[in-house]
Amino acid sequence: VHLPHGMSYAISGMCKILPHVQYRHPGYPADHPLVPHGISVALPAPAVFRLTGPAAPQRHIAAAQALGADVSRVASDDGEHAGAVLADTVLGIMQRLDVPLG
Repeated sequence: VHLPHGMSYAISGMCKILPHVQYRHPGYPADHPLVPHGISVALPAPAVFRLTGPAAPQRHIAAAQALGADVSRVASDDGEHAGAVLADTVLGIMQRLDVPLG
């Protein structure tokens, strides 16, 4: 989760440095553009998990399983699919919560 956290600053900062970015997250004060920290961390996470899956497949599978994914078809050493199953699980959660996807 370090990579998505690091990337979140650039995502949040776009509201401050780009005048045409006027995102206001539902439920947050509308007096100025704002990308909440959790949203800015969640946005790059699926792409990061696809990239990092091969580096630690077992950790990605465990995380996906903890989030409710069926991981029965993913081999413990299959990094490509481990990253994808975690990414798809996170994307599904984001969609259910109406989190913008980018």
